[in-house]
Amino acid sequence: MTDNGADEVVDYFRVYRTEPETVFEVPAIAGGQPSLTIGIAALGGGTVGLAYADNGWIYAVHLGGELVASGSDLRSGGFGRTHQQMAAGLASCLADGETPAPGLHEQADRLSLWTTDIEDGDDE
Repeated sequence: MTDNGADEVVDYFRVYRTEPETVFEVPAIAGGQPSLTIGIAALGGGTVGLAYADNGWIYAVHLGGELVASGSDLRSGGFGRTHQQMAAGLASCLADGETPAPGLHEQADRLSLWTTDIEDGDDE
């Protein structure tokens, strides 16, 4: 809890004493939108660009430079997924409101569009 009684977001990168292996910038779709980034790492370490099956993932989402969501509850399941594919899956969940995070409801269209671009292979 913070001093004002609000729940503080735990930074799971600090918990695991590691850093994101990569950070994705979710592009703005309208003027004046704050920066939106998703940092991600494979639990136990990974190489960006390689796909990992049956693996756990650590993530942190920053909106306007402020940590709004973080966790280690992502799982890639039986099919290998890259860092980018896992970040896109997380973005899809955030856009659908499955994970409550301050300020992300207003970014749902932006997150959905980015996820669709990744799924369609239009990533840069």
